[in-house]
Amino acid sequence: MSDASDLGWGAHIGNVQTQGMWSTPDLFLHINVKELRAIHLACTAFLTHFHGRVVRVLTDNTAAMYYINKQGGTHSLALCWEALALWEFCIAHDISLRAAHLPGVRNMQADRLSRVFSPQYEWSLLSEVTHRLFQEWGTPQIDLFATRWNQRCPQFCSRGGVGKDTILDAFLMSWSGQLLYAFPPLPLIPKVLEKVKVDKARVILIAPAWPRQHWYGPLLRLLVAPPEGTTAPSRPPLPGRRAPPPSQSGRAPPDSMAAPWLNEEESRYSEQVRRVLLESRKPSTRRTYVAKCSRFAKWSSERGVSPSAAPLQFVLDYLLSLRTQDLAPRSHIGLSLAGAGALGLLPPYDLPFPEGPSSFVPIC
Repeated sequence: MSDASDLGWGAHIGNVQTQGMWSTPDLFLHINVKELRAIHLACTAFLTHFHGRVVRVLTDNTAAMYYINKQGGTHSLALCWEALALWEFCIAHDISLRAAHLPGVRNMQADRLSRVFSPQYEWSLLSEVTHRLFQEWGTPQIDLFATRWNQRCPQFCSRGGVGKDTILDAFLMSWSGQLLYAFPPLPLIPKVLEKVKVDKARVILIAPAWPRQHWYGPLLRLLVAPPEGTTAPSRPPLPGRRAPPPSQSGRAPPDSMAAPWLNEEESRYSEQVRRVLLESRKPSTRRTYVAKCSRFAKWSSERGVSPSAAPLQFVLDYLLSLRTQDLAPRSHIGLSLAGAGALGLLPPYDLPFPEGPSSFVPIC
């Protein structure tokens, strides 16, 4: 018997059982593909039991049953490839596979294995840490992802079964109109953020500060205050530039390019303006600005001019050189030249140059 969930997969033969959590790429697969992959993984885990035998697979997914028995299909290319990979494995190990449907109410053990994992997969904040958070933000009544061993609220959601003070699947309930606490498994963070957005929920969310993750940008856009217990990623100072003094709070100042949140004044701007500001502070945006500034710094040093003290005419000559070399769209260069000529100056923009602080604006 086998089953799959959004979190992982599980299977058993009598009292012999196996389970596993999905990798990040597998999380985005359709549930029917996950069901087929769960069967493939179960066959791999039980290979010593299955080799050279006829094996009957019981599953509560009719699509998986169909694609196994038909050795593929034409309705879904993804399911077809998954079924072919399963059959290639079975043929290589002399396994004859047959699938039959088992109602979900009779597949509870496999279902539990796909949703509930051993304590090595469980984690929680220290009680004193959650107590401090609840003092500052309020005390939630429901812990959205917990077990009876690590719950931090009077009630908790758990897909592993019902019991006292237990609510079933957190995603099946409304998150609106109440304060909630969530320390979700890492693979579920994107789904949690989507649920928060749809339900307009208020959640004390515990998540790692991983800027390279695809869900990090959406998480920052949902923040109502600077994150607790984190610091902005720091880099060693460039040659010739003094390192900025450390922040008293351990965070980058809100008006810094390194700050991934909005200060008090910026938070009052329209949603569209706030989104543009947050996007401009992404590490990828900053890398682009630094690359452009480095190009200007090199061009300046070759001509014996400090980039941080370059006169306007020198900057205009640089822009014309970019246009000549086709290093920037001509429309952008023309607009930049016209604007600079009309204003007679370039507005300040604090970005690092090898020689020191600068007030150059990367406009191309």
